[in-house]
Amino acid sequence: MDTPTLTYSEFSGTPFQIGFASGQYGANAFHTTVYDSEIWAQLCEHKSSDVLLALQTATQQHFPYIWDELQGLAKGLEAPFEEVFLWNCKGELLADIPYYSATLAQVTDASPRITQSINADTRLAKHCALAVIKPDLEPAFATLVIPGNLAGNYAGVSEHGLAIAMNPIAMSQPEIGVPSAVLGRALFNQTDVGKAIKLLNQTPRAGSCHFVLSQQGSKTALSIEFNGAEFIANPVQSLVVHTNHLTDVSKGAAGQSVTDKAQSTRRLQHLQAFAHSMDLSDPLPILAKAENEELEAVPTATRKFFATVDMQVTANAVVWDVYDHPTTAARFRMTNAEHL
Repeated sequence: MDTPTLTYSEFSGTPFQIGFASGQYGANAFHTTVYDSEIWAQLCEHKSSDVLLALQTATQQHFPYIWDELQGLAKGLEAPFEEVFLWNCKGELLADIPYYSATLAQVTDASPRITQSINADTRLAKHCALAVIKPDLEPAFATLVIPGNLAGNYAGVSEHGLAIAMNPIAMSQPEIGVPSAVLGRALFNQTDVGKAIKLLNQTPRAGSCHFVLSQQGSKTALSIEFNGAEFIANPVQSLVVHTNHLTDVSKGAAGQSVTDKAQSTRRLQHLQAFAHSMDLSDPLPILAKAENEELEAVPTATRKFFATVDMQVTANAVVWDVYDHPTTAARFRMTNAEHL
């Protein structure tokens, strides 16, 4: 099995310094894969557009420290800022995106558990990392890093035991607001779930996304889905399964390609079927089997697992394992934002 291997990195300092270090890490892969991709050619149609300018203005206004981090990211990548920002607005500007994820969130008598697998374009998947990030003035957190992407997307945990899993959703019809990638990064600066919910609900949102949130000491988890107009937060009742299309908000179909939504729906159906027929106490085989079904359905798929995260919320911490693939041994073991 040709499985990409995650590396481990640590970034610290000011927002600009963190972005710069993250950019340096991914620079080679960014230049050799992103600029040579079909996705990039589609994104370039939006360069210097009024929509992109509005997304930039909203980000700078609401999250100036993340704006600085993006500036550092561009510097580290040795790429123009506008192009780096554009790359981080894929979900807002395109009807299909080069990553997908699958998330199982369950709440049992024992504790909440969030398990997520993430796939990326084959060429980028082998350049991804688990990173521990220690800002000077904000909470430390650990998360998965993809070259060119703002840190804090997909799964991760903060030093306060705030566990986050993000399922990006492509919509291509942005509202005036902040891109989902920026919101995902901003969540890690919150000290508790209540503040995280307030941030997502009250900040103008440009795109669509799904999050699962929980925190150390909690017996619950929340499933949150939104677009620019609607925001829905529901407690996880036993089990929630989610992929990369909206299922709750009323305008869930607008802006997403038919192919992208069909593929996400098929992945969701596979997950739901296997979650009900297999042992939920071991969710990793469920994710692996669903992926095998997807590969059989789309044998020419150019996406590979680059990480699977299994987060167990306990009274005093979030204990989580990071895998290259759900069928392999854990590559990293974490407690909150600490690498063990």
